[in-house]
Amino acid sequence: MDWKSTERLDNNTERQKSSVFFFIWTYYEKQIRDAMLTVVPDGLPVHDAIYSRHDVPIASFEVAVKQQTGFEVKISH
Repeated sequence: MDWKSTERLDNNTERQKSSVFFFIWTYYEKQIRDAMLTVVPDGLPVHDAIYSRHDVPIASFEVAVKQQTGFEVKISH
């Protein structure tokens, strides 16, 4: 799929590919979020992030994500 194109797609196949991509992406996003939750005792999942009252170095989250998922993720606040 050409994500840079602004042309309307009339082909339902392209829409189905986008839907599959969305579900795959959300699956991996949940794995990353779950790994981040293991770093804090009070973490709450919030869409594509987590919330905690604990002040934890960002590097701790990045290391946990890498160890538990194999993904290298750069996290910001």
